[in-house]
Amino acid sequence: MTVSSDWVAESKDLLLRHSPDGVILARIIKVPHQRVSLGLFTMFIRIRAHRGEFLSKKADRWADEGREDVDNVQWDGPSSHPTFSWTDAGVEHRCSMNKTLWTRVHLKVAELKLPLHKNFTSAFLNREDYIRDLLGKHWQDKTVPDRSKRRLLQSIGYQFPCAKLLKLWCLRQSDECMLCKRLHPEVTPRPDSLGHIQARCPALRKPRTTAHHGIWRELLSAISRSSVDTHDHGERKWYFPSAISEATHDEWTVRQIFVHLGLFSGIRRLIEDVITFHARQNISLTSEDITSFYGRRPDGVAFNANGNHCVVLEFTRPIDSVTSSDEGD
Repeated sequence: MTVSSDWVAESKDLLLRHSPDGVILARIIKVPHQRVSLGLFTMFIRIRAHRGEFLSKKADRWADEGREDVDNVQWDGPSSHPTFSWTDAGVEHRCSMNKTLWTRVHLKVAELKLPLHKNFTSAFLNREDYIRDLLGKHWQDKTVPDRSKRRLLQSIGYQFPCAKLLKLWCLRQSDECMLCKRLHPEVTPRPDSLGHIQARCPALRKPRTTAHHGIWRELLSAISRSSVDTHDHGERKWYFPSAISEATHDEWTVRQIFVHLGLFSGIRRLIEDVITFHARQNISLTSEDITSFYGRRPDGVAFNANGNHCVVLEFTRPIDSVTSSDEGD
């Protein structure tokens, strides 16, 4: 009765596959189905098992008669459902298939299959610092929209519906990026993969930059809040001038950084140092290159005033590196 009462509402699952002992429940439900099909009036009466309750004694006698009826014995042994057993932390567990066990089976299969793959997804999931636990906490976070969770799962599992996968699934004839083809019709477009969408499509450069800045603002604000180390006199060691808030940030140019550090007073010496540094990298600079170098803006910067130290902060993704393939694998 407890299981069947859950069916009386809209948007309920009316199937027996999620019900415990569904085989027994199906035989019970078959009786009222036959009565209704014959046009017989059928009504369930709940009888409380309390002393003095109407029909309580009669219900007990019916139960005793059913238990003692040896001619109609049913379900007096183990069911035909398979029983699974496993050992966790030295304790052996046994149960039939249910939602919790089904989740454990999927997790175990994933752990066994993961070492067989050699790609960026397996490398990400095998990374230390509990990457899978972090993903689990993210999916359990109710403040995260379901759409974001679904997109993240599609991206990690190589199921993101881009043209490359749609062609692989025989749902599309071509894997070409339609945005690239529309922007540069004279050039053969690249395959429309997840990596192409996130890092390479020229038509998506502006929204990609906006997403990059939004993620970086949150990270920079979190880094600033977490940097609580102080000097002996109580002043914080690190100062983050570019971390204004999670809604905006200020990108300092290389010239502004040099001025803040007091290095721009000796401009000639500074230019020589810049040229020497690039020469060690086999890069020759002109005066225009040096001017361009002063105008570069790193994503963030942190200063330690006591030691006159400067740390340049850059937010990059693995897909932005040169080791990533054009397909984003």
